[in-house]
Amino acid sequence: MSANIPLSLRNRVSGAAFKTNPYRMLLARYLLNNGGYAVYPISYNVSLSNVDTDWDTAIANVRKFEHVQPDALRSRAIMAEAQEDFDETTLWNWATESMASTLSDTSCYSSYSPATAKRFAFPHGPGKRILQRRRTTTCYPAGKTSLGTEVVFDGYADEQYEAKFELHGRGGKHLVITHFEGVALANQSSAALAEELLRHDSFANGGKSNDWCRKLAGMIEEWDTSFSRASVEREFEYQYSYYLGQAISDLYETRQSKVNLGRFARRVRNTLPQRASAYNW
Repeated sequence: MSANIPLSLRNRVSGAAFKTNPYRMLLARYLLNNGGYAVYPISYNVSLSNVDTDWDTAIANVRKFEHVQPDALRSRAIMAEAQEDFDETTLWNWATESMASTLSDTSCYSSYSPATAKRFAFPHGPGKRILQRRRTTTCYPAGKTSLGTEVVFDGYADEQYEAKFELHGRGGKHLVITHFEGVALANQSSAALAEELLRHDSFANGGKSNDWCRKLAGMIEEWDTSFSRASVEREFEYQYSYYLGQAISDLYETRQSKVNLGRFARRVRNTLPQRASAYNW
């Protein structure tokens, strides 16, 4: 917890000088630990400044995530052509756009894991948590991006909490939560919101009821994992290598189609009877 937090507030959060609902106290502690960004009390640094986007790293990730069948990766001609077309800027843009789309187009970051459901008494059943990744309609590097394939995680809760996300700062490296369950989370520091929660303990202050605090505290635990630097960088590696893998797969399929067409033509020629010469009586 930051040392510049007033001692009275730190005592309240620790429970030393203030008895309050445990979820309000837990949420206040999480807010102070988070620190927020600018006018937003909850934020995460999702900078990708440390990721490697060179060819060797991308190909290693293509193999790690098994985006391409092994035969394509063993073809020297295909790999040489893919490396010649390799465009870091295009792959970067597509990967980051795909990642940003999951913040608004899916339920991935508004639902929770079984462990969080158990810890915070959230409803939990045989529901689904859906993550949609943006996919190309045609082959990279000439293709355009559109929302496509769904990846469905079974066994997650069927209830979702309304949360809105935005990217701020240079390069969009600060992910902020602007709303949660109908309550705006802006124009207030983490410390100010924490103090407000502890000051108004016995009633639903502006929608910030004890139940609202329980839900937000649980989701912050989820987001601490989902938006950690390690998780964000891994998702970027997956997306970046996915698009490169698509290019390699398309090259492989194109070559295979030509090979198969040639084989078919030869079989047809071999099965046709030889045409007699016009002078062969």
